[in-house]
Amino acid sequence: MGALLVEIRDLVQVLQVKKKLPWKVRGGPPRGIYLLAAILRTALGIGVAVVLGTFGQISGGFGAVIAGMAAPKIIESLRTQTIASAPQPQAHEMIRNQATPAPSRRTASEITEGEAAQDAT
Repeated sequence: MGALLVEIRDLVQVLQVKKKLPWKVRGGPPRGIYLLAAILRTALGIGVAVVLGTFGQISGGFGAVIAGMAAPKIIESLRTQTIASAPQPQAHEMIRNQATPAPSRRTASEITEGEAAQDAT
């Protein structure tokens, strides 16, 4: 319900400012894409509200409406927390990897000449 309210508010805001439907505004998305995005965002809001209600994080209708409205921000927050908690390479490992000299590159003829010189001694 909350996500649907956000979609309606966004639609009304575009209508008030541009005096046209969003898909008729120059540079706006096609109608099908706009409606698909609105349906997906609404479904996302409903899903977040259901999950939070199932696990006892919210109680009552008002909490579900607020969770639905905040669903995109909740998902973004979870995503950034997951990225931030991923293991990062330690500074000393990065320095050690940069300080490691690159292996020398010798051609086949240089290797053969060097081995021949060692065999001669």
